[in-house]
Amino acid sequence: LPGREVEQARLASFVQLRGSVPLVWGHGEEGRHMIPRPDICVQSIDPSYSYTLRHLEELWGRYGGPLVLFDLVRQAEKRPRETLLGRGL
Repeated sequence: LPGREVEQARLASFVQLRGSVPLVWGHGEEGRHMIPRPDICVQSIDPSYSYTLRHLEELWGRYGGPLVLFDLVRQAEKRPRETLLGRGL
């Protein structure tokens, strides 16, 4: 946009970031081997959400706000895997 049009233009942008669940978790003993879908083991629960808060503060510092979060963790499964992480949130 030339000259003054840039000053008068309304611009917007967004950043989409796919992240992991901000909890301490891993794949247990199965994670050491090449298994397509190893079990998920929540290693500790963080009742004060300090990991989540630290993660959101880093995002805010990097991108500013507002931050919009979506929970894409499965809520129902035949064999509980991701639902274990969802309970931790």
